[in-house]
Amino acid sequence: MQLSTTPSSASALVLGWGLRIASAISIPGAIAWPGLHADADVTISLGGCCDLEPWPDLYCWDGTTLDFAPPGIALFHVTRDAITVHPHPLASQTAVSGLLVATAIPALLWLRGLFVLHATGLALTPDGLAVAISGPSGSGKSSLALRFIQQGAQLVGDDTLAIDLQKETIFCQGLPGGLFQGPHERRRFEATSFTHSSTGQAKELAAIVVLTPAQELSVRPLRGIEAFLTIMQNRHRPRVPSLVGRQQAIMDMASVLSRTTPICELRFDKQKHSLHEVGAWISNLSEKDWLVDDPIPTD
Repeated sequence: MQLSTTPSSASALVLGWGLRIASAISIPGAIAWPGLHADADVTISLGGCCDLEPWPDLYCWDGTTLDFAPPGIALFHVTRDAITVHPHPLASQTAVSGLLVATAIPALLWLRGLFVLHATGLALTPDGLAVAISGPSGSGKSSLALRFIQQGAQLVGDDTLAIDLQKETIFCQGLPGGLFQGPHERRRFEATSFTHSSTGQAKELAAIVVLTPAQELSVRPLRGIEAFLTIMQNRHRPRVPSLVGRQQAIMDMASVLSRTTPICELRFDKQKHSLHEVGAWISNLSEKDWLVDDPIPTD
């Protein structure tokens, strides 16, 4: 079988992760492109079907392009500026779109030099700074985000948060148009209203809260090497930087992030503590909880 590399011509113009994206495939959570004449930063095109036998390896890097090939779903050719998608003939559009958002675009973000955090970003007040709520899948990030949104917070991005450390001020961006709710195997997308979206604007990152299971509800700042390791553990799609030879650069970025951004561990029991209790702790964190000291060595 031969793969077509001719991009599809029907593309929607959307905004996500601070990038202007021309995409032939739906991106749940992306919002309407606010400009009419700006060029796209990223192009996502639809190539011919892929039913190769044997199926390609899950990842393959040739120095320029990262191929991501989830079995029976699609072959994604990923560069820093474009993704070409070759879907399997039997794959559903939902599955292809889901892995585009969950893995292929995060890989592109890594290639663009951004730090990709597995987190939900929220501006607790419309004009406020952003708080990133991180933690493993199922830890309660999206549920907490929904609670904050219902109380007037603005969504910066769900699940995949791109952090830009290339400027003096650290900014974060994501898909501000909705949340992914429910367990991983039955996730559903729920759109947020315009008033509850950050409208794609970059938000300065004030702090990172890491959700951790525990018997008692408590909060503590993370500093030094512990903060650094926590950032590294909560990267999104951490295998990608290693595959493309960016591991040292990512460690350097994690070092900067852990030394300049307050990081706090919030320990709680999902069965025992309500979202109201947990959310109140995040809302009431005082400045002393965000102190950053004991930086890790940079050499």
